[in-house]
Amino acid sequence: MPLSPSRFINDYDLTLKKLKEAHHSECFFQRNSPVGNLRFSFSKDGTLMGEFICSTEHQGYQGIVHGGIISAVIDASMVQCCMGHGFITYTTDLSIRYRRPVMINTPCVLQTRIVSIARRVLFLLETRIMQNGQVHVEANGRFFKAKYPC
Repeated sequence: MPLSPSRFINDYDLTLKKLKEAHHSECFFQRNSPVGNLRFSFSKDGTLMGEFICSTEHQGYQGIVHGGIISAVIDASMVQCCMGHGFITYTTDLSIRYRRPVMINTPCVLQTRIVSIARRVLFLLETRIMQNGQVHVEANGRFFKAKYPC
């Protein structure tokens, strides 16, 4: 199901803000983000974009961001992408491919988009995290639409 390219960038951001306030304001990730400088915004085509830098407090192995931090950022971006499109969803599964280590103190660029929607309730999303123009992490996730209207 293609997403409408005619929506304006502020429509996605405003929808995300509205649904976060109504349904997601007490989320642990919102209150205690493992990446405090992560900010999301939508491109005109409905792709959720993010930028962040992880510091030594996010480190696993020396100089490398802990994989659990990366997975939390990916899950959060996918949920927020769905919210920006007007849907409250729950994670059903998440598959992450770490292609290269995500280095600390190096800017990261994140892109998350809805790939498809099956039966109006199962959303397939993909995320890429890049550093220095190279893809370091790719992820696919499926999310189930909440039963109450949004």
